[in-house]
Amino acid sequence: LAKVPVSDEGVKKQYGSQATLADVTDAGANDEQTAAAAFVDLSVELAGQTTLPVLVAIDEANCIVEPTAYHYKREQVEPEQLSIIRALKVLADGLQNGVVVAAESNSFPVAHRNGEFKQELGGGGGQTLPVADFTPEEYNKTLAFFDDAGVLNGLAEAEAGLMKMQTQLNPRQVLRRIILM
Repeated sequence: LAKVPVSDEGVKKQYGSQATLADVTDAGANDEQTAAAAFVDLSVELAGQTTLPVLVAIDEANCIVEPTAYHYKREQVEPEQLSIIRALKVLADGLQNGVVVAAESNSFPVAHRNGEFKQELGGGGGQTLPVADFTPEEYNKTLAFFDDAGVLNGLAEAEAGLMKMQTQLNPRQVLRRIILM
């Protein structure tokens, strides 16, 4: 594996001033003190990757451009003040060979509705792809998949019907319900 520049002093002590992407990833995954620096280093390298395509998937991407829920010394922390958010923007804006898939969230108050955050992420070249509700067949296959995986433990037909009615076949709501079971 190719060596990449390392910014975190702890990682440098362990691997030297250059490490493989695997080394950087392991260091970040195994030590929360180095996680942010490892993510920044990884993002810079992935953005400049030209040999192999890179897929970046970001959930709740609207949080990258909207005010955060964090405060420091009674001042609201802006998204670009967070190292992970800054690294995601660098990665999305500088990606040489790949694509960014970003989903916005309805979990928090959202100022940028209908995918408008794409204007601030990736240079505004994004496209909005609506996700349709499950068909009854897709819903049944989803339940069967999670039942086979041992997550649902034989969901009763009445419970499946009630969940179908409560979620209105919205994929996000269906999966949220399954996770909470």
